[in-house]
Amino acid sequence: MSLNNLSIRVQVLIPLLLASLLMMVMIAISKQGLDNAIRDIDETTQSVVRHKDDIATLIHTTYRLRTSAIYGLYDAKLFAALPANLNSAEQEINAILGRLVVPGAEQDNRQVAAALQAYLSHTRNNMLPLLAEKHQGGGDPVAYEAARLHFRELGEQLIKQIDSMSAHINQLIQQELAEEQAHYDATLLRTLLLTAGTLLAALICGWVLSGRIVSPIGQLQEVMHAVAQGRFNVRAKAEGNNELTRLAKDINLTLGQLGSTIENLTGISNSVASAATELAAVMTQSEANAKQQHSEIEQVASAVTELSSTADNVNHNAAIADELAREANGRVEQGLALFTESIAANSRMAGSLEDAAAIVAQLKSQSEQIGKVIEVIQGISEQTNLLALNAAIEAARAGETGRGFAVVADEVRMLAARTQDSTKEIQAIIERLQSQSQSANNGVQETLEILGHNQRLSAQVQDLLSGITGAVRQINDANAQVATAAEEQSCVTADINRNITNIHEIVSQSSAGISQSACASNELSQLAEQQRKQLAQFQL
Repeated sequence: MSLNNLSIRVQVLIPLLLASLLMMVMIAISKQGLDNAIRDIDETTQSVVRHKDDIATLIHTTYRLRTSAIYGLYDAKLFAALPANLNSAEQEINAILGRLVVPGAEQDNRQVAAALQAYLSHTRNNMLPLLAEKHQGGGDPVAYEAARLHFRELGEQLIKQIDSMSAHINQLIQQELAEEQAHYDATLLRTLLLTAGTLLAALICGWVLSGRIVSPIGQLQEVMHAVAQGRFNVRAKAEGNNELTRLAKDINLTLGQLGSTIENLTGISNSVASAATELAAVMTQSEANAKQQHSEIEQVASAVTELSSTADNVNHNAAIADELAREANGRVEQGLALFTESIAANSRMAGSLEDAAAIVAQLKSQSEQIGKVIEVIQGISEQTNLLALNAAIEAARAGETGRGFAVVADEVRMLAARTQDSTKEIQAIIERLQSQSQSANNGVQETLEILGHNQRLSAQVQDLLSGITGAVRQINDANAQVATAAEEQSCVTADINRNITNIHEIVSQSSAGISQSACASNELSQLAEQQRKQLAQFQL
């Protein structure tokens, strides 16, 4: 089973459980070996104590036997009890020799028994009869002295054999104790080696498993580093079903949505810029047409003034002038009607631009809300960094057992720091988008101001045309007075007709320009709506 299917907590606990299991097995094996060694040492110690007690009893009994025999040499009463003392001492010494069964000391045991038998045999067979004769006042002094000396030599030889056996037993016991100590030291060394091997195996296992845990984090760090460099086409490797795998999937999903959103916003921004440029060009042309309208109206006013000055000379052509004046009045009224329609179209365009300005303002507000969301994400990253720092501190307190967790905590803190850097870059992009939205809003406001100025100029033109209409009516009333200047009035009327025609063409161009402005405004509105829908993917 792949480790990617296990949670981070389980992956961290695996080396701890393995180390604990190995330590328990090692402790059980070591305890058994040490218990056996200690038990052997304890048994040897108890055996030493018993042997020491037996040897001490043997020496004491032997000295008591010799003392009783020596006293029997000089005291008749004590001599009478000597045979019984010999029998009692013999039984005790034989019992002690029977218990002193030490491997390697069998020959010493036999030599002590032989020396004891020689001593007892000489005492019973030689010394007792000689002592009996001595205490009765008879006997051979020379034989007695020779037997006494031999009796003394046998006693000293018995003591020497006992001392030799005691020394040999002590040597054997020291060897056995040394062997037991060596066995104990070997067991202790084996225990230490097992402990070191167990710790080494646990460290190796922890190192390998920590490497498997840190590897996905390193891959995520490489992906976030690539994203920090502006490459949104990278994807994290997401295999398994643990916390890091789910994080990698979420990062991939976020990168996909963010890349698509940025791509759409880029296209929309380019389209908005193009539409704004087109709208600015149309508005410039409308301003130029308005200026030309003003110039043509001034020419019409000049021609009307000249027509008024020559009215007295065109009396004989009053009928023709009246007809021409009526025709001019009709065309002026048509121009007035066209200007009225132009003003209405300008009003509608102003309403559309105001709607576009409201949408751009709403776009700016939503961009600011996105900035707030980015700030919240940055705050969460900072909290994650603080939590990772606290986890590293707790892991440091835990010592060796928390080293793997400390590594994970450091990697998480690094990931949180890179998340903050990426958040700052996204925030910078949002701020540039807000700046561009502000620029678009300012452009629309300037367009509204220009359109308002155009409406005011159109109103002035309407007033002027109204004045022209009144003047034409006055000319129509004064036709009776312009008979003497008919030809000049005809030329002036032709000029008026030409100027009115030019005004009509200019008004037509203005109408077409206003239509283009309306289309551009509609396109700008649609693009702004698309941008709003793209930004609506963020949950605010």
